[in-house]
Amino acid sequence: MWKFCEASARYIFENLSSDHVADTIVRELEDARPDGINQREFLHDVFGRNVRTADIKQALKKLEVVGKVRRARKPPGGFGRRGWIWFAT
Repeated sequence: MWKFCEASARYIFENLSSDHVADTIVRELEDARPDGINQREFLHDVFGRNVRTADIKQALKKLEVVGKVRRARKPPGGFGRRGWIWFAT
């Protein structure tokens, strides 16, 4: 019975880490935003400005290093800097 419980827990929680911000980012990119999202949209739309920008940047960097997300330059247009669009891999 314990083996079944352990296997079930692994199956349910295998994609979760101890980093809530990183887990939310991956889930948002995979499920809700397959066309990508920029950092400002993460801050305002996903986290409702309840997470520090530095924490989002750190999570994105960590996820990029392990290959769970990728970034591409935002197409030119409009005002301001071009920035990055983030996608799930």
